[in-house]
Amino acid sequence: MKTGVINVGASIGGLKQYLHCLMERVPAGTTLMGVEFDPETTRFVSKNLLSDEETLSNHQLHPFIKFMDVKQEHAMLFIQAIDEMNFDNLLLIGPLERSIPLRKLLHNVTNILCIPASIYNDDVDSDLTLGYDTALNSIVQAVLQIKDTASSLQKNQTRVFSIQIPGNVSSSLLDDSAISVDGIIVRDESELALARVKTEMERKLKKGATYVFLFMNQDVNPKNLQGKLEAFEPMDFNIVSIDEAQCLGSRPSAFDTVLAGKFATKTVNWLQTSEGESILRYQNNQVLEKHFVFKVKKSNA
Repeated sequence: MKTGVINVGASIGGLKQYLHCLMERVPAGTTLMGVEFDPETTRFVSKNLLSDEETLSNHQLHPFIKFMDVKQEHAMLFIQAIDEMNFDNLLLIGPLERSIPLRKLLHNVTNILCIPASIYNDDVDSDLTLGYDTALNSIVQAVLQIKDTASSLQKNQTRVFSIQIPGNVSSSLLDDSAISVDGIIVRDESELALARVKTEMERKLKKGATYVFLFMNQDVNPKNLQGKLEAFEPMDFNIVSIDEAQCLGSRPSAFDTVLAGKFATKTVNWLQTSEGESILRYQNNQVLEKHFVFKVKKSNA
């Protein structure tokens, strides 16, 4: 059995762990081929993942599949390449908003399984996506380091830390990050939103807080926010930007490592038994396989 694997997301936490678990568990006789786009030759190429794994000082190096975004001008070339690679199955790992268009392009070309992986947790029918817990932990750890420093300093003015995280729409990542460090969410720059933020800030300061964390995504401009808030009262305003690269984490969280293993186990089961195109979902602490009938939340890209 020849199975292709495409990374339609990025180097999210847990991706390498998923690939490693998958390679360990596929049955004998299975060939796993990573598919990538070579910009120099403008060709789609494949590499044997099982033969690419090497050993150095008794530590296994996990082969990595580069992120691939199929542009419209390369769509026909992509279809032809996948058809010529003659896969029995194809695995698409990444956000559903990127997997769905590719699945439509490859209709009737090969059997497809989607593995939801995204730092935004943006599969509406899945409790969690691979990489989300690592991203959340990375943001929280970065803010806690700021909190440690802020706790040791005393200033006359109110200290405000504006924490801007990736994404252009409200998401679980924004909500959960703020909740984790008792921050205030700034969803937009409207007068109503700013009045609510000011009320929340005053409530915290009256309870003895010496600093405040404001959380926002990339739709909110921290500099505009600073000007509008300083119109109410002087403050020591600090802007902290956390980008996607920081959210990927140097290594997956413990939960993403477990989730990667569960997704890999279910993938192997699909490869052996599935009769149609499916998507994996994490619900009620277990990975389920469902056929292609699903929705996607508004894009964070």
